[in-house]
Amino acid sequence: MKFTPLNDWKWSYKDGKLIMLLRSDEGKLFSFTTHYRRVDLMLEPEDGQKFCVADANLLTDYQEGLYTLNLSEGGCLDLGINAVACERYVRPSSPVSNLFVPMGAGYRFGRGSIVSLYSKQGNIGDCLVINENDQDNLMRLMLLNVEFKANRDFVFTLGSMLRVRADLACPYRAMGTQWSVRYA
Repeated sequence: MKFTPLNDWKWSYKDGKLIMLLRSDEGKLFSFTTHYRRVDLMLEPEDGQKFCVADANLLTDYQEGLYTLNLSEGGCLDLGINAVACERYVRPSSPVSNLFVPMGAGYRFGRGSIVSLYSKQGNIGDCLVINENDQDNLMRLMLLNVEFKANRDFVFTLGSMLRVRADLACPYRAMGTQWSVRYA
């Protein structure tokens, strides 16, 4: 099944969540439910608001990065739509830089890059770069893991926005998966 952005794609709502209604190139109608409830949104698209050229450009950037993870086309589309919603509509989260170990000094990542964060508790979170430098000089990332326990008080779930200093992100799993240094 093939999907061409702008082919009758619309933002809408279902059960209090932001969704994307889209039509495949074959004419079949689909609905993708995002991870975002109306209360998570800073700006609410109007029900039926068209997926615009700016949305399509963002989706392309995000999907290019997501394809490097060898996800299915449907998985990349789903995460890409969530990333567009995260960028365009989700209320910015509070900064959480204090939860992570600086691992990425000197790296620069563009929109759509896949990066990893290493928590002081020894856990690894993989993220998609939504915005490499927001108004507070922080990176905005969207979590790609089903769950990421940064510490006992902070557990993030798939689609969560994380705002952190750029020096905390490093290339995807650059430090491996056997991260064992723990900080008090």
